[in-house]
Amino acid sequence: MNYLTEEQLIQINARIIKKFTPQEIIGVREKEGLNAVVEAPKATAFGEDAYPTIFDIAAVLLLGIAGKQLFQNANKRTAIAATDIFLQINGYKATWEHDEYIAFVMDVV
Repeated sequence: MNYLTEEQLIQINARIIKKFTPQEIIGVREKEGLNAVVEAPKATAFGEDAYPTIFDIAAVLLLGIAGKQLFQNANKRTAIAATDIFLQINGYKATWEHDEYIAFVMDVV
């Protein structure tokens, strides 16, 4: 399993802001929370993976970034991009449309 690092998430967030809303502040709001989101997918419980499937891990990543508001700005956009990248580096490709992805994130967060 390939996981995203804190630095990669920070880079994803910065790139999104620079491309779409360059007037917004770039930066991490919750450093400890960011570390927790990065480490959560690796958690175990009673000797078993707490998140056994790639889709469980993707959900933890998506909800962790979007829900905890870890960055100064663009949290939902960062969550979408990071989840998509995570799935890609592990051999999966999202097949839904961008608008569907946005609507889904807005509904669950």
